[in-house]
Amino acid sequence: MKITIGSNIKNSPFGGGNQFATNLRANLAQQDHQVFDHLNRSDIDVILMTKPHKWLQSCAFDPIQIALYQRNVNPNAIVVHRINECDERKDTGTINAQLTLANSVADHTVYVESWLVDLLAERNFT
Repeated sequence: MKITIGSNIKNSPFGGGNQFATNLRANLAQQDHQVFDHLNRSDIDVILMTKPHKWLQSCAFDPIQIALYQRNVNPNAIVVHRINECDERKDTGTINAQLTLANSVADHTVYVESWLVDLLAERNFT
């Protein structure tokens, strides 16, 4: 299987998201999957969106790039959105809206904490 992870993986300490992406990449490679960090191939099976905020150093691609990839290159690629943050945890006012927009391109959503499911559901996150 060909899987692309939406993280610019750093080879130095760079937070929990980087550790997640590093370990996932290694585990998938051990299982003989091909793992990438870009959308430059036409035959990607799974796209993992980890950070949908393109301005972040760790973000390899954003929801708009994913939507364009699916529309123009490979409509069969499955998109999985990993959610590990929210406005309430970061004390911000824009993350939930960004996550909602990003999630509109996802086929599946994975929450890193069960409380995020309930919290975002209360805020009409679908």
